[in-house]
Order: sequence, then C-alpha cells, then structure tokens
Amino acid sequence: MVKVRWFVDFLQYCDLHLFFNAFTFETEDEPIVDNSSTLFAVHPHGVFSFGLFVNNYMEKFGKNAVVCGSRLVTAAPIMGMLLKMSGMISVNANSLKASMEKHRNIALLPGGFEEASLTTSKENRIFIKERKGFIKYAMRYGYKIRPVFIFGENKIYHTLDRFTGLRLFLNKLKMIGVIFWSKYGIFPDMD
Repeated sequence: MVKVRWFVDFLQYCDLHLFFNAFTFETEDEPIVDNSSTLFAVHPHGVFSFGLFVNNYMEKFGKNAVVCGSRLVTAAPIMGMLLKMSGMISVNANSLKASMEKHRNIALLPGGFEEASLTTSKENRIFIKERKGFIKYAMRYGYKIRPVFIFGENKIYHTLDRFTGLRLFLNKLKMIGVIFWSKYGIFPDMD
C-alpha cells in the first residue's frame, strides 16, 4: 500500500514528534534523496518502535519510502489500517522484492519480535545475528544500506527483564514475549 497523502499530511499537522522530549534527526552523511534505493536498517526495535513511526511520517526516509512491519501488526484491525495508510507494508520476501524493483526507499527493523522481546530500559539490545536476508536483497537490487539508531527508544516503556529464554521461545511460536508499562499505562513515557 502506498502512503495516503491526506493521512500523512494530518500526522505532520499534529506534530506528534513534539510529544517526545528533545526529538532530533541527525545524519552522518549526505541528505536523503527520494527514490535513491536506500534501505534503512533501524535499531533498536523497542516495544512499539515509535522512533521508526515518527521518522516515517515526517518523511525522514524520503517521501516515497515504505516501512516494512510484521504481518501481525499490519493485520491488526485499526492500528494495522492506520500504519498501512502511513506507508507500512508487510515484511516478507514478496513485498520487499516488489518495493525494491520500484527502487523505493525502505525502512525496516531487522531485529523483529526477538529484538522487541529483549528490549530493556537498562541497556540497548540488538538482535541481528540470524538476520541476513535483507542484506542479500539489498545487494541483489543495488541498494545502499544505512544503519539508523533511535536513541531513547528503549526508555519509552519499562519492561520485565527476566525470563529471556521464555520470551524468545514465545517468539518462535509467533507470540509477543514482552511485558511492558509506563507511568501512563499503555501510552508512552515521553519524558
């Protein structure tokens, strides 16, 4: 699905990034050019990946960028529809190849559910050891790969840091293995 322009304009009008304390976007090299065949590998996943969402609707990955997200998230009744309207597609080989054939910028979270399950507010954890498919496709389609790190993503929620083995086992069963909370309940702690 392609971004729905009026929805993205509405998100930009709301200035949602202002709810996050000291939001900034920094880049180490040349500015991002639309349709430049760039794959953004975003870390860490965090619980809901607000950093990825905010950078996408602010079009920091380019106006024509797509975000690849879990099939579970894109199939969710209301949230899935809203994420699709902001430019999210399901992360699978077919949709990734279709976007790469069109040379669209792509942002994805290589760590997936496992990285979300390992998230803790005490340290940044990355899960990428077994994630090589996106590199293979990037090489095949001539994509530049830009690593993106969202500072503070792991501090938005408090998490239960125990039972790591159980949480990763639940991921193998396609179940989310993270327990989280903030002082606002399910809403993010933005301070």
